[in-house]
Amino acid sequence: ALVDELRGTFEWVAGWDKLAPLLTPEALGLPRTARVADVGCGNSTLPLHLGSLYESVLGLDREQHTAETMRTQHGAEHRRVAWATCDVCDADSLASACPQGLADLVVDKGMLDCAIVEHDAARLLCNVRSWLLSPRGVYVVVSFRKPELLVPVLSCPELGWEVRHTALRLPGVEQQASVCVMRRAEAAAGGPAPRGGVG
Repeated sequence: ALVDELRGTFEWVAGWDKLAPLLTPEALGLPRTARVADVGCGNSTLPLHLGSLYESVLGLDREQHTAETMRTQHGAEHRRVAWATCDVCDADSLASACPQGLADLVVDKGMLDCAIVEHDAARLLCNVRSWLLSPRGVYVVVSFRKPELLVPVLSCPELGWEVRHTALRLPGVEQQASVCVMRRAEAAAGGPAPRGGVG
């Protein structure tokens, strides 16, 4: 089993012990063959743990040295996991790194928090929806933001997502974290998947 205390790694918001029950294929209604992208992965062990549940995991980070370090340190023993340099908030960077509709599951642990601070939240959300996520894909955001601030942003009509929020209690922290699971409204309702990709 993987241990979270790997040298040179850092876990933002919450560790795997808290997130694991929320990210299993059973919890999300996905097959083990689902393709996973961890956006803004940094040097977290999250992609490694996701690789124990899903057959294909891609960690995306805009810092080239971070992706290269994780690939060098862990790529050989974790064949299901790969890392790539990509700024998900930049449409050109995303398109050059990933084919459209790459991911059936996009996991965002702290990326949206950073994008909000950098005034890039709208670009991040639009790029995930219109390029990275497959038509029936699931987008999971793990955030320090309060639900009354986070859920209205994720529920805006232009995105067309159905949002399910779960409060995550963290040891030693008074404020709860938020876990939001999003699906396209038509997919959540069992409607037809959009044609011609994820746009």
